[in-house]
Amino acid sequence: MNKLKRYIRKYKQDKDQGRDYFKWLFSYTKPYLGRIIFLMIIGVGSTYVGIAYSVASKQIIDQAGNGHITKLAIVLFMMLMILMLVSKPIIDLFTAMLYEKYTFGIRKQVYDKIIRSTWIGTQKFHTGDMMTRMTSDAGNIANGMIGVIPNIIVLFIQLIMVFVILYMNSPVLAIVALFLTPIGVIAAYILGRKLKRYQIKVQESETAYRSFIQESLANILIVKAFSSENRFSEELVGLRENRFYWVWKKNMLSSASNFAMNGTFQLGYMFAFIYVAQQIAEGKITFGTMTLF
Repeated sequence: MNKLKRYIRKYKQDKDQGRDYFKWLFSYTKPYLGRIIFLMIIGVGSTYVGIAYSVASKQIIDQAGNGHITKLAIVLFMMLMILMLVSKPIIDLFTAMLYEKYTFGIRKQVYDKIIRSTWIGTQKFHTGDMMTRMTSDAGNIANGMIGVIPNIIVLFIQLIMVFVILYMNSPVLAIVALFLTPIGVIAAYILGRKLKRYQIKVQESETAYRSFIQESLANILIVKAFSSENRFSEELVGLRENRFYWVWKKNMLSSASNFAMNGTFQLGYMFAFIYVAQQIAEGKITFGTMTLF
């Protein structure tokens, strides 16, 4: 019973902390919200261009099979290809600049709070820990808000658009894809919860690693005075091994998550390939439709 009470209390504390964290995160992200939405719109537009490119490819192949390719189809195909090539570096540049501004804003906010806080308050944290918060943690937050969350929303829209195109050409393939997608998502979600715990351990080991280096270099004269070079070097190796262990665990789990997602997509690709090959053999679809799939 006591264990259950502790679990419930901890769950409530984590829930309250999570709610406070998301409130702060939203208030900080609010000035960048317009640019993040603009980036998402570009991503959706890029998806639309990619689908249109696939449809244009289908039309050209079907026209070639009939012995005549129209100039309009060729021009449209070339324009879509150029648009895809041009849009990619523009999106990457815009994302990189937004990431830098967002990250610097968090770092400056943390820095201002540190230098304006009382001396006693700053003594609760090691300088290496504060450096980790301003570098790695700020980068992770920026990556989540600018990269991960917008990409999830864009991916959801992509799935809807692709499902519509698939259903218009082959309801069977669309329904199979609809049932396969949640399998990969659920597997990635389960592994992702463990990945979160490993990420915390990686950050903690990074803090200890940086704190030790900063402290030993700041007091290098004392280290030399007591001839402790070898001991400090061994301790650094130990901290490095601890960090390596958690990084290895995190990457192993991340690879398993990617394997689950990619395996699901490859399973769908294999089914689609076999299905459309059979459809071509029976004369029910064209080679252009196969290219679209």
